Amino acid sequence: MIRVELLHGHGRQLPPWLGPALFALVLSGGLFALNELYPFGQLLGGYSAAPEAAPWQERQGAADAWGDAQQEAPAAVPPTDQAVAASPLAQPTAPPAQPAAAVPGAPAGQPVAPSVAVPVAAPPPPMASAPVATQAVGARQAPRRSAACQWAVRINERVPPGVRLVSLTCSAAGEYGLEGTCTSEQSLRGFHDQLQQLPSQVSLASWREGKTSAQALRFAFEGRFAATPSRELATLSKDQAERLFGKVAHWADESGLDGLSIKKTITMPLPPARVHQRQKLWGTGSYQQISAFLHRLQQVEEIASLGEVVLMPVQAGERGWVEARLYAAVDVVVGMP
Repeated sequence: MIRVELLHGHGRQLPPWLGPALFALVLSGGLFALNELYPFGQLLGGYSAAPEAAPWQERQGAADAWGDAQQEAPAAVPPTDQAVAASPLAQPTAPPAQPAAAVPGAPAGQPVAPSVAVPVAAPPPPMASAPVATQAVGARQAPRRSAACQWAVRINERVPPGVRLVSLTCSAAGEYGLEGTCTSEQSLRGFHDQLQQLPSQVSLASWREGKTSAQALRFAFEGRFAATPSRELATLSKDQAERLFGKVAHWADESGLDGLSIKKTITMPLPPARVHQRQKLWGTGSYQQISAFLHRLQQVEEIASLGEVVLMPVQAGERGWVEARLYAAVDVVVGMP
C-alpha cells in the first residue's frame, strides 16, 4: 500500500488500482525509450519493422548500377535476326509488346524481331570517271558498207502461197521488218520456217482482225541478220559524190521505175574532217524493176551503201505483189576540202 500525505494536512486514501496503472505506464514509457536507442529488431537477428524497404532499395541500387554500366561501356548491337528483350529494370512501366506486323516475304506464323537501329555505312565515294574516248559521246557514226538491205528485199522470193506482204523495211544495220496477211495459220508457219533458214534472228507476232464472220490473220516479223559486212566506205570528193548521185537517178530511170522523186542531198558532219551525205529516192515499179535498180547500186558498194529501203506493195497478184512503192536512201562519205 502507498500512502500519500496531503500538504494541508488533510489525508485521503487512494484507490487500490492506481498503483499498478502507474507502474505499467512508467514501464511502457521506459521500454519505448529503450527501443528508440536500441531497436529490438537488430537485437533479435536483424528483423526490420519495414520489411519492404530493404528489397526496394536493393532493386533501386541494382538499377542504378546497370544504368552506370550501360553508360560506361558501348552497347553491342545484336544481330538483326535475334529478338531484343526489354530489360524490366530499365523500363519498369513499359506496356506489353504488340504482335509484330507481317513482313512481306517472311514465313507465315514466324515472329518478326523488333527493328533495331543499326548504323548504316556511308556510301562509297564515287569511282573515278573512265577515260574519255577520243570520239565524243553521241557523235554520228560514219556509214559503212552493208548488204543487209539487198538480203532483206530478196525475202520476197521466199513468200509462200497464201501470204501477202503489206510492207518490207530494212536498214544497213541489219534490222528488217515484214508485215502482211495470210489465209491460214499453216501458211504463216510455213513462212516462218522459211525465214528461220536465213542467217538471222526473227520473232513473229500474229493476230486476228475484222468481223467474226470474216476475220483476217495479220502478222508482223522482226528480224536482224546475224552478220553483215562492216567495211568502211571509200571517201569521195565533193565532185565525185555529185556525179555518183547523178548516176543513181539515171539508174532508177533505166530500171523502169515510174514516178521518180529525188530530194535534195542531206549533209551531216562526221569526224574527222568528213561529212555524211544521203540521197533519198522514191519510185514505183515491179519486183523485177526494183531488183534491177538495187543490183546497179550493189556494183558501187565500195563507195555507196543502201542505208534504208522500204517496199509497200500497191498491186498484188496470185503469186505475190505485182507493183510496189519504193523508198531508198543512198549514203556516201565525202571528205572536207
